[in-house]
Amino acid sequence: MVGGIIDSNSRIYIVSSESNTIKVSCFTFNPASSSISPTYYRSYGSASVPFIGVVTVFDWTSDFIYVGGSVDDRPAMTKIAMSTGATASS
Repeated sequence: MVGGIIDSNSRIYIVSSESNTIKVSCFTFNPASSSISPTYYRSYGSASVPFIGVVTVFDWTSDFIYVGGSVDDRPAMTKIAMSTGATASS
């Protein structure tokens, strides 16, 4: 796992690195029923364009996750919207 955190709205964000990809998952915890439901799951990178994640920064002020690492052995970073999991920039 590269990083994980839970916010004040009981949303759990997990960023992991597997093979040639970065995976971003968001779940919502419901304290009343003690259940966890998936919100979204996204994958970035592929065998032809490998993205190896090294560090994750969660920015609550702007609602973004920043993942730094490498693509094709070159430094890389991507900015991911926490609300949707969509890439805002790479």
